Amino acid sequence: MTNYTAPTPSPQFIHSTKAAIAYWHRRTQAIDDNAISQLDFERQNLFQAVQFGLALPQTLQEAAIVALQAFNLVERRGYWEEWIPVLEQAATFCTDKQLHLKFELLSRLGQLQRFSQQLSTAIETHREAENLAQQLGHKQSLAIAYCNLSEDYLRCHDYATTKRYGQAALAALNNLEGMKHWEAFTLNTLGEVARVRGNLAMSEEMLSKAVAIRRKLAQPIFLMRALNNLAVTLQTAQKFNSALQSYEEASELLAATSYELDKAVVQINLGALYSRLEQWDKAETILRQVNLTHLRQSNTKYHEAATMQGLGNVLVKQHQPDEAIPYLQHAITLWQTIGEGLEQANSMETLGEARAAQGQVAEAIPLYQGAIALLKKFPGNARAQKLMAEFKLDLQRLVEEQQIANQ
Repeated sequence: MTNYTAPTPSPQFIHSTKAAIAYWHRRTQAIDDNAISQLDFERQNLFQAVQFGLALPQTLQEAAIVALQAFNLVERRGYWEEWIPVLEQAATFCTDKQLHLKFELLSRLGQLQRFSQQLSTAIETHREAENLAQQLGHKQSLAIAYCNLSEDYLRCHDYATTKRYGQAALAALNNLEGMKHWEAFTLNTLGEVARVRGNLAMSEEMLSKAVAIRRKLAQPIFLMRALNNLAVTLQTAQKFNSALQSYEEASELLAATSYELDKAVVQINLGALYSRLEQWDKAETILRQVNLTHLRQSNTKYHEAATMQGLGNVLVKQHQPDEAIPYLQHAITLWQTIGEGLEQANSMETLGEARAAQGQVAEAIPLYQGAIALLKKFPGNARAQKLMAEFKLDLQRLVEEQQIANQ
């Protein structure tokens, strides 16, 4: 049996690949909102050029740099899963003389893994980046690794480790020049931790600081995200007018962009605010503006599930349980797929509410019981504990109704 040997690339192929990588290097050097919209139409050509470039030793490093420069396009348009193998390949082929480049690739790779809900993998990747930063003795890189790990652990609901890495990040960032972006990033993470733990005053303080830094740095997309997170805390604290103002400013910053994922996040949260105010028509209107086609094309299951949950809840409250149930069932399936137990519990309870509204109390009771069992896994999350207390009261009421009906 003869072993297969891959053909040697022709000089013409090497030359054309070099030219393509040089072209995309120029195109991706400065990616602003307009550039992202233009690049989006050509992203398959960009993707193919980087793949070819990574396959050749003559263009490997340049292709890896293009992959990094294209990150804003990939991140903001939701092409996370498509780009993960590209960054994996680029990081694997880095030599011992390219450790700084490898660190940058690992940092971005872990972020895409986190966005894609590959949380344990993201932690492994960012721990590798942390070890590399320590090996390099590079303070800025080590601070960035701490920032990323703090955010990773937040998404895993490991709040103690989140806080530990976040505090280490702030300490490492102290007195480092040109790192205000990462300071705001870390303040945002720690502000979210404070919120989920129920310390709303601390959350508001940290997130307000993050907003102030973003304003000073003139970073519209990051300012929008900070405003959105601050609005969630204000909403949780029942400061509804202030929350609405933050959401409105965030929406204005997004209006002229093609960032459908960020738009969806604000729309989902704004829909939740209107639901909290029992303005059901407004909630439904804003939730139906979410670009579900884009969410599905980019395979962003978390945002799709959140939209389904929001619409299902609104329809139940509008006394339309039959219409609500398909949305809620789809949300539950998506939450299960990405392992998001807290949100799954919320959707299960809402489905139980819909079943009860149909008069199917026997079907509703197991849904409440399942939701409560899931919430018990989040003892450090203030929202989970609040929901569990509410669900237990609702379950008790349903059980009593069932007992009366059976008499």
